[in-house]
Amino acid sequence: MIPRLAIATLLTCSLFAADVRADEPVATFSDPTSITNVYAPFEVGSVKVFHGRSEGKRTTTVIAHTEDTRAFDLDGTEVVCCILEEKEFTAGALVEVTTHYLAQDDAGNVRSFGEVSIEIEQGVVLGPEEDSWIVGGATLPTDPAEVYDAETPQMFMPADPQLGDVFKQEDFEHSTETLEVVQVGKKVKVPSGKYGWSLKLKETGDEEDDDDGDAEYRWVVPGIGGVKEKSGKSKTRLFDTSLLETEFDA
Repeated sequence: MIPRLAIATLLTCSLFAADVRADEPVATFSDPTSITNVYAPFEVGSVKVFHGRSEGKRTTTVIAHTEDTRAFDLDGTEVVCCILEEKEFTAGALVEVTTHYLAQDDAGNVRSFGEVSIEIEQGVVLGPEEDSWIVGGATLPTDPAEVYDAETPQMFMPADPQLGDVFKQEDFEHSTETLEVVQVGKKVKVPSGKYGWSLKLKETGDEEDDDDGDAEYRWVVPGIGGVKEKSGKSKTRLFDTSLLETEFDA
């Protein structure tokens, strides 16, 4: 997924000493679609294109910041989310489409209200990935009935991540995704350019034992977001970013 890149990704900042604490205050959302978090910026109409390789095959990921929104009920309060659409191609063929629902809370953290990934094989839609989820479950006719019904939004990107901070982008019985800030301030070079400062995040998931061979690493640049991912022999790097919506449709 994205890069998730996305890539990636969104309590007050003082609570991130090493891990998210149990006494984290309840997030409030006064202006949720105004996403100003520099590590997960959302500019309506912008498109990011990543190229890479996985299992010896060429991959392309196209991420579009759409103008669409979706409202969620959170404990009786309506929270409107921005919609991020991600398309993954392997050897030129579309293999997965993922929809992310994102909102920024009043502390500057970007929260995810859902991540739904649809698998596609040879042009045939197979259905949602097992780890797909939505706050409140399937409530729209277009929602896959199989998605996990999440009670609360998840942390996509903290407002001010620091070295050693740990946060979970998914924390469910059937799926966990943990990110740790393992390096800050280093330069990173990808096809889209050279950047003088980045965050390096280490991701571990459900059954990974935290060995370097199992972990996935992400590089995040302020003002841009994710620019690079690497896991084993697989990698993807930001190739281009623009406002040309036609690139997403190509």
